Amino acid sequence: MKYEELISVLKTKWKGKEEHPLTRRDIAKKLGMTGQTLAKWEKSDKDLTPTQVVNILTKANQVAVSNAHLSAVRPIVEIFPITNHKRSAIGEYWDVFDGGKSASGYMQGLKDALQNAHGIYIFYDSRGDALYAGKARKLRIWQEMNNAFNRSRKDVQNVMLVKHPVDSDHFVPSHQSSLQPRSTNQYLYQLVSYFSAYQVDDAMIDDVESLLLRAFPNNLLNVRMERFTADRQVRKQKRETRLKLADSA
Repeated sequence: MKYEELISVLKTKWKGKEEHPLTRRDIAKKLGMTGQTLAKWEKSDKDLTPTQVVNILTKANQVAVSNAHLSAVRPIVEIFPITNHKRSAIGEYWDVFDGGKSASGYMQGLKDALQNAHGIYIFYDSRGDALYAGKARKLRIWQEMNNAFNRSRKDVQNVMLVKHPVDSDHFVPSHQSSLQPRSTNQYLYQLVSYFSAYQVDDAMIDDVESLLLRAFPNNLLNVRMERFTADRQVRKQKRETRLKLADSA
């Protein structure tokens, strides 16, 4: 195989995975070399030796691993205050914040970033303690965040509160009334004050969420304890083994 043939195949292979047309510089970066070296390759009429092919593959793999590390987890926003959550267009539904046309450019940009990313989000209470961690793998972070924001789970989101008759025409001191603190179910939007969001590589989203839930099992309001990918694979293999043994019995 000649250098030019290899470059041509790589261009065709990588072309479908890129949003923009690949330039010579893009190809060179993926192969871990300079544009000048690549230009010399394209002009060469020599055949590639096995050693050269191995060197090319090794450098390309090193570049791919480095790029994967850089893009694995990217913070979008951290410990952002929830001060202006608003009614959405869907009736009794709250958006985490107002990112509409009347909002500032910053808020609109934040909403756009969340609408275009998959990953992990975390809600915090007024002291900055994490309350809930969620993932957005199928939907975008903005959609998943708002779904969780409006979620009411009677088993875990209960707080002892007093229901005050604020619409009454007269105030009655507590010592003259029979009002008592009672367990009251709260929506997540009634409990949280801050949020963080991270863009995470699709292949890592499940495991990052599992890590968070297992690292803070007694702090978060999450009900389900997610499993790591490796654990799910082991369980799957065990099930398949049991089925094979049952079939052969």
